[in-house]
Order: sequence, then structure tokens, then C-alpha cells
Amino acid sequence: TTNNTSAMKTTLSTLCVLLQIFLLLLGTPRSCQALASSHSSSPYFAMCVIVKNEPHLREWIEYHRRMGSSKFYVYDHNNTIPLSRDPSLRKYIDSGLVNITRIVGVHQPTTQRYAYQQCVNDHHNKHTFMAFLDTDEYIVVKDKSLKIPDVLRRYEEYGGLVLFWRQFGSSGHVSRPSGGVLANYNRCVNNYQVKSIANLQYTTGSGSNPHSMRYKRGYFSVDTARHRCVGPTINATVCNRAKSDPIPAHLFEVMYINHYFTKSLEEFKAKIERGTISGAKYTLKTFNDLRNATERQSNCSYLRMPKSTNHPLKQDGQKVRKKMTESAGREH
Repeated sequence: TTNNTSAMKTTLSTLCVLLQIFLLLLGTPRSCQALASSHSSSPYFAMCVIVKNEPHLREWIEYHRRMGSSKFYVYDHNNTIPLSRDPSLRKYIDSGLVNITRIVGVHQPTTQRYAYQQCVNDHHNKHTFMAFLDTDEYIVVKDKSLKIPDVLRRYEEYGGLVLFWRQFGSSGHVSRPSGGVLANYNRCVNNYQVKSIANLQYTTGSGSNPHSMRYKRGYFSVDTARHRCVGPTINATVCNRAKSDPIPAHLFEVMYINHYFTKSLEEFKAKIERGTISGAKYTLKTFNDLRNATERQSNCSYLRMPKSTNHPLKQDGQKVRKKMTESAGREH
């Protein structure tokens, strides 16, 4: 029996090595452990976010659900109405797609990094990859035939993947427009900042800022061109390029982030009033600078809501968009 077990392990090991060589030749290298985990029952890709009175959470969840996220860990940071009681999220919560954790008070080093660390601690063994974003950040895959997990499978040997920002201003909106975020903003500039998608097999938790993560010895994050990006300072999140250096266009050819930073003037004033979870301080100069920078650009377009896929919510795309529009109109 021992000999048979040993022979089987040797055979499986040999098959895995051969499969790795084949995938390497195809340009999609993967480890044996990653190959095994990708066929497990655990969802492959999840997202972690901390929210404080954000009006566009439902649209953000729906977009990323359609782009391949199988789970959302949402940390409710003192929302006026607890997210667990938000009727617009009820079906997401009941289906198990969304998990709500209430955070009360202020935590060190920042509440945002505290939430990210808790997310890693509690859920690191449930998924292969996890994105750590804000609700104004939408992951965009350039090849429209692919979803986010399709791209992530190319980077399984790394500690994580960082995505650059394409930063949006107000697109001329003074008041909050109806119809949600995606349908209303189309003026942007490329930005040197990034956000992280961590390989949970190799990450140990939140980094020195909300943009980076910590990894086990020997592992690190890369950009989509596989350039190494290491910490701990904020400049490390530009993958060893200075802020003044032009950002290579090819970093927006695979996958990147649409960062709807200011939105309308009305919404940015509300952001200043409520404060940020990261502790960053903004003024109207921030709004005006980005508005002026983006008005001169024509390289951006409206991001479309992806086509709906089968899901326990059993709602087609038209119903989802209609509810978002009605909700935005009431809030406006």
C-alpha cells in the first residue's frame, strides 16, 4: 500500500511538472498548488472594501460580480444606516455574495488598513486572489472577451498584481447626475498610483499604505508587464518609477483601474465633509486641479456595465440598470 501511494504521488508530481511546462510554453505559467486550488470549490477571486456612507456601493458590487468576483467582504465603517439593513443590498447578502462586517470607532494604524488586515486574517484560505479597493475604483479588462479571473491566472506565481489608475474628474458635472457612475464620467488622465490584488497564498496582510500589501519572504507584487513592485514607501507602488516619469501606455493594455475620484462637485464636497477612511485630506483645489487636467484629455470613454451572468439574484441586466437609475434619481 505504501509503495502504491508513493508511486501515485510520483506520477501526479510528474504530470503536474509536464502540465507546468506546457502552460509555460503557452505563456501562462502556474504552480502545482495554484493548479490544484483553481479546481477547488472555493471561489477563485474575491474583493475586500471598507465603506462609509458611499452612495454607489450597489453599482460597484454589480459591476464586479459580472466581471468575475465570487465574493465581496464589505466592512461597514459607522455607516449612518448599517449596511446589513440596506434594502438595496438585501438579495446580495441573502445569496451569500456579500458578507457585511460592522466596524465601530477608529483603529490603528488606520481603519482602512485594519479592515484589510482582518480580511486577510479571516479569509486567506478561501480564495486564490483578493482585490483591496475602494468603491470609486472599477477594474477594467482591456480584452472584453475576458473576465478578471482570466487575467489573474497569468500571475499566480507572484505575490500579487498591482493595477494602475486611470483617474477621472467631474466630466463637467456640478450636481450629482442620475444614472450612477459608469454612465456619467468619461474624462480622465493616467495616474502613477496603483492598487493591489493579492495572491492570498503568499500575502501576510496590509502594507504600509492602502495601495500595497505585505508578502511572504521571496514573494512580491508585479505590474501587468511583470515589473517588480516592492515596498514599503508610497513611491514603491509606482513599481520603482519616479512620479515625474511618464507611465508606459502598455500598462493600460491588459488590466487597470478606473478611479472615479471626484465625481461631481456636489459629491466631492460631500467627500470632504465626511472625511476619508484612509485619513487623506482634500480641498477644492484637488477637485479643480483634476478637473482642469482631465478636460484636456480625449482618451477615455464611458465604462459599460458588463452583460449579466447566471446568479442567485436572477435579475437581468435591464432590471439592474433600471433599479440603479431609479435609486440614483431618488438620492439626487
